[in-house]
Amino acid sequence: SGTEEYTYRQNMFELITDCLACGYKVQQMENAYEILFVDEQYCTLLGYASRQEFQEKTQNKMEKVIYLPDLARIRQELTLAAEKTELCLEYRVLKKNGKALWIRDTGKISRPFNQLVWQSVVQENTELKAAQEALRRTAEYDELTGLYNRKTFYREVAAFLQSQPSAPFEIMYLDVERFKALNDLFGEA
Repeated sequence: SGTEEYTYRQNMFELITDCLACGYKVQQMENAYEILFVDEQYCTLLGYASRQEFQEKTQNKMEKVIYLPDLARIRQELTLAAEKTELCLEYRVLKKNGKALWIRDTGKISRPFNQLVWQSVVQENTELKAAQEALRRTAEYDELTGLYNRKTFYREVAAFLQSQPSAPFEIMYLDVERFKALNDLFGEA
């Protein structure tokens, strides 16, 4: 029956989350996107001592858990995902202490009891996001000057000209005397 299958899936997710450093969440996919269930691991990840404390502080409302700048994007993703069977999102949540934490939220979408829900495993992703940002910054900026590198500069200028072809703009070119010595010492700017 539907109830037995739902209980079996819930037990399997809890087994997985006990073995891995992650939490388990069941969230409504329609209307208010209410959080229907979280396990103790999820609560610990967000800095709460228990499910009861999590429920009291958040009232199981997604708006009180997701970092505000990410909320509109996540609502849109959930709306678009209603026809899917699987969903994986990366976004920030707020810990109990107010600090933002990147997570990866991966799970299955199903309709037990005629209610569209997302059962998911949640893992912290903060260090990976920081590493990705550092890699992006290294790829796009000159280490010596902190300005865009040549490739990024050309890409951004082309994007600007394409998006605003009639907008006035100016480009300044500087040729600094004896700057070659700095380039030779610290790398090409």
